Amino acid sequence: MKMSSFDTVIGNMTGLKRLDLGDTFFDSVVFPTLVNLSSLEFLSLFNCELQEEVPFSLLNLKQLRYLEIGANSALFASFGLFNWSSPLEYLSLSFVNFSTRILPSLPGQAPYKLLRVINLSLCNLQGEIPSWMWSIPKLEEIYVGNNELIGVPSKFLDEMASTNLQILDLRWNNFTGNISLYKIYGKFPNLLVLILSNNNLIISTRAEGDTTLARWPMIVALGLSSCNLNEIPTLLKNQSYLSDLDLSNNDIHGEIPEWLLNEGKETLQALDISNNFIKGSLEILPWEGLWFLDVSSNLLHGALPIPPATTVWFAASNNNFTGAINASICDIGFLRLLDLSNNSLGGEFPKCLGNMSSDLSVFNLGSNNIVGTLPLNFTKCTDLQYFDLSNNGLHGSVSRSFAACTNLRVVNLRGNEFSDEFPLWLHDLPKIQVLDLSFNGLYGTIPHEIKNPFLMLQILDLSSNHFTGEIPAAYIKSFQAMMNVTEYSGGGRRYMGSSVSSTFRHGYNYSLVLTVSGVQRRYTKIINSLATLDVSNNAFIGEIPECIGDLVMVHSLNLSHNKIAGKIPPSIGNLKMIDSLDLSVNRLNGEIPQELASLTSLGVFNVSSNQLVGQIPQTNNFKTFEASSYQKNLGLCGFPLLKCGQVLQDNSNRTHEYKGNGNGGYLSISVWQITLISYGCGTVLGLAWGYYWLSSGKLFILTKVTFLIETEAVRLLKKISDERRRTRRLNSSNGFQRHA
Repeated sequence: MKMSSFDTVIGNMTGLKRLDLGDTFFDSVVFPTLVNLSSLEFLSLFNCELQEEVPFSLLNLKQLRYLEIGANSALFASFGLFNWSSPLEYLSLSFVNFSTRILPSLPGQAPYKLLRVINLSLCNLQGEIPSWMWSIPKLEEIYVGNNELIGVPSKFLDEMASTNLQILDLRWNNFTGNISLYKIYGKFPNLLVLILSNNNLIISTRAEGDTTLARWPMIVALGLSSCNLNEIPTLLKNQSYLSDLDLSNNDIHGEIPEWLLNEGKETLQALDISNNFIKGSLEILPWEGLWFLDVSSNLLHGALPIPPATTVWFAASNNNFTGAINASICDIGFLRLLDLSNNSLGGEFPKCLGNMSSDLSVFNLGSNNIVGTLPLNFTKCTDLQYFDLSNNGLHGSVSRSFAACTNLRVVNLRGNEFSDEFPLWLHDLPKIQVLDLSFNGLYGTIPHEIKNPFLMLQILDLSSNHFTGEIPAAYIKSFQAMMNVTEYSGGGRRYMGSSVSSTFRHGYNYSLVLTVSGVQRRYTKIINSLATLDVSNNAFIGEIPECIGDLVMVHSLNLSHNKIAGKIPPSIGNLKMIDSLDLSVNRLNGEIPQELASLTSLGVFNVSSNQLVGQIPQTNNFKTFEASSYQKNLGLCGFPLLKCGQVLQDNSNRTHEYKGNGNGGYLSISVWQITLISYGCGTVLGLAWGYYWLSSGKLFILTKVTFLIETEAVRLLKKISDERRRTRRLNSSNGFQRHA
């Protein structure tokens, strides 16, 4: 909104009592106008992208009872400016920055005596919660989640003046100590919402000693994620209004109790029991209004449960669900996340999945036993960001209908049986960051002309296919994100992921399996700056493009097991972030460029089975690589191999060099090798010849032939012995001259 219009309309309305400007963007400061509204009782500036300081005069409005200025991350304020004796009843400052991150102790000052709601979540606050907050007599709702607060909650809950507490949210802090649920609900009988998740707390779920409840609590929401639980709290019995239950990341064993399946049948909207040890089957879900269901990372088995049509988030990964996916899952019309990965699901890929929800953002069926072909009608996918069908038994072509999914960030088809040429429709995905087509039957050449560049691509894995032709330099030149990941990866996030939930509690981190020097590594989170390129185990020819040295953000480069010839480009020395470089089993020649010696981050290096010559770089980093990194080359020397110029001899000094057939080559053989070969051949031939001559009765001819063979063998062995003595004298003479 233009400030000139705002001033004209609002500025002179001194009798205005209620003003709601939430979700309105202002191009300038607004507080100078608002402080003149002396009769104002209700003010909301929620999510207005304000970038100024909250003035004292606003907080001093004598009639103001409701103040909402949350979700303005560039807004800042000072606790010292607050009018602690004002009639405020509702104060929300979530996501606001403060000049000091420590809540003030306020000695000698009276707190808000009429305050019922205080929201200081997501303010990066530190230290302990001061005593004045617990002494507010009418406090009903406290939100201090997602900060860095410390202390023992059981202590300040005992000291709280108000017994009418209805909502307590302490999630994602550093609180410690033991807390008894019975004790909390005993003191606060009206408590509806209790969120203690993700601290360092130990929660007791059973009554202790003489602890009694005046009445059974009415629980609407209970968040106990990462609270060291070993059982499902029995306080959840007889909860007909239960709406949100989070028991994830605990140590809960056994089956889901029958009584829990009868709670909140009509009211439960969110259930999270992920990352426990819950076993049994869960074929029938009794809750009619679920929108969030996460049962992943447990020991559940049997048929896959199908949530109601209201579901937005359904995660059941890392269990042992079996059987085919019921087609009724396609009736979930508002689904945004579907993760059924790492189970034992089988059967044909349900064709209806290609047309199930236009809101779908995450689709993960990886690591199952699903077979068949991809649907041709995958068109309702404008919001799809993450698509994973890795490690199944899918075959046929890679459906071109995915070209309509223009928001795709991750495409993972690894470990299937697809037989197709390089999917050219990938050019139409401008936001793709991760592309894994490895371990399939893809074939043909990759076109050198590129229709649309892969500006955001950070991870490309085409390994273990049947691609031929040259590595197209045009593609490499388009990988702008591998040249500057920070610029093209969305900046602020630490991990690649999708925000598919309307709550702060849940997000979805992208995961991936990468192969580094033959070792598979699973990344449950992909750091935002990770960049890798793997085209190993194909039939690529030609030379390594010089422009590959422009991919300065690459951490792993694998071109091994191809037919690549030519020299190693010195430009690879520009890859300062690289920690794994594998060029083995190719036809590379020339020397290892000395520019590679500057790669101080390099932890894995392999150039074995090529035609390389010359000295290995002798920097400290290269001295850590074993001889296997260089084996089977024409003439590499230097540590960890033999010194350059050293005569090749075995440790027993039994190896000798003989001039070959006039071509300047050498034949390196051993006396023992000759002896064993002679005896072996002699034994076979002797038995055959002996039988022939004995049967013919011409034994004297056999005797003469044997004598001639023995004479020639003695002559050859004497020649070898003389040559050995000559070589030793020559080496001794050269050594004397050097020392002289």
